[in-house]
Amino acid sequence: SSVVEWPTTLPNVTSVRVKSVEMESSITKLAFGPFTINAAHIFFRSCFSFAFVNLKPAVEGHVLISSIRPVARFAELTDEEVSDIWLCAKAVGKVIERHYEAESLSFAMQDGPSAGQTVPHVHIHILPRRVGDFEPNDAVYDEIGRSSREMADAAAAATAESDAPAADSGRRGIGRSEEERIPRSSDEMSAEAETLRRYFDG
Repeated sequence: SSVVEWPTTLPNVTSVRVKSVEMESSITKLAFGPFTINAAHIFFRSCFSFAFVNLKPAVEGHVLISSIRPVARFAELTDEEVSDIWLCAKAVGKVIERHYEAESLSFAMQDGPSAGQTVPHVHIHILPRRVGDFEPNDAVYDEIGRSSREMADAAAAATAESDAPAADSGRRGIGRSEEERIPRSSDEMSAEAETLRRYFDG
């Protein structure tokens, strides 16, 4: 597998500098904590961050953005990386809200184990939201915490069985039971990423 290298000194970030996933043909996967994300599941990249589809989304369109440099805690990011990851979240959020015909967005970060972080790599959850999708409304954060606790086993199993990409876990649709929360297929995730990638081409 390819090793992603990043600069030791980072320029000031004033806007998102996008790198096409298609152009990065030498990169077949990126690290997400101890797991790997297949390039086919990545739909957006900047110089310092990448966005990918979810193995077990809490709602349709639940995606994640992570720093390319693998650090566990938010405070370990450089100022440039902090600017970049949130600029990416803004750009991706606009696409997610539009594509999934949502009314609002939830952005969430679990910074450290006591906050519910199960993958020791900085990442932001982005979820498209609609009226009544969670009752009460803030139950979405309980769901993210609950689904994140499921992630390690599902991701480790996927990696061990087929070297498939790992991603934060969650619920595929509102109202589904624990038994219905099954990991999506690699093909299903690739198709979603390909669709979202088109918004950023050109």
